[in-house]
Amino acid sequence: VRLDFKGKGYQVDDDDRVPTDELLPRVSSILDVLDRGKGLEIWKWNLGFDYVMKRLGLVCEYPRPMLFYAISSLVKESRNAGEEVRKESSDFGSQAHYLLERLTYNRDLPFDIKFKPVVTAWSQWLEETGLGSRIISTERSLYYYDESIKFAGTADLICRDTEENGGGLIVIDYKTSKDFHPEQVLQVGGAYTLALAYSGNQTFLNNEDMSLPMRAIVVKLPKTEDMQIEIKEIKNIPEQQKIFKNLCEVRQWKSDKTNKWKRSLKKKNY
Repeated sequence: VRLDFKGKGYQVDDDDRVPTDELLPRVSSILDVLDRGKGLEIWKWNLGFDYVMKRLGLVCEYPRPMLFYAISSLVKESRNAGEEVRKESSDFGSQAHYLLERLTYNRDLPFDIKFKPVVTAWSQWLEETGLGSRIISTERSLYYYDESIKFAGTADLICRDTEENGGGLIVIDYKTSKDFHPEQVLQVGGAYTLALAYSGNQTFLNNEDMSLPMRAIVVKLPKTEDMQIEIKEIKNIPEQQKIFKNLCEVRQWKSDKTNKWKRSLKKKNY
């Protein structure tokens, strides 16, 4: 499984069920369908900024030009502040994911001190749960394909469960975000479990593995020393899989420009 050179989707080799030239959309792009209202929120914020700028212009442009310039510059910068914070958090998360993958195979690997809370909590969790010795794969690309539903994504960690929990498979996703979000349920409990069941025995598992029960877990790792690790297990995996499949169909419907309108009508044809 490989990411295409534009990073817009995955292509699959060595699986006769999937055409090699077929581009499978990323799970994240399918989850974007849930992002209703984002554009409206940005528009509302920009209207607010514009209003502040106009009011500042009326109040201070003539008597206090330097004050107006300073405040107007601050308002303009604030338009991008949210995106800058988001990018910084995303960069931290990507670096933490890469570091944990490498530490899985070499616990003595040196790392930047800023990642100490993440690494410490992660190491203790693996040891306390016994999963550290039951890791099957890390950063594993998974995919799913049929005529109407197709996607691919990368699971952070796949482990064999403990015997007391049935000895099945666990799909685990790391997060360094501040909170848990509903779309994470569909990402891990829906998309990744579907993709693991479909592609696992084609790549790194055997048929016996695929008959085992499956669990899905999201691990929220602390970014600072005063935070704690939080783990949530996703319930009712079949339901999450069903909803994610529905989401795939909605995305397909949304992107298809030929399936919505019959034709344009003139007034006399109404």
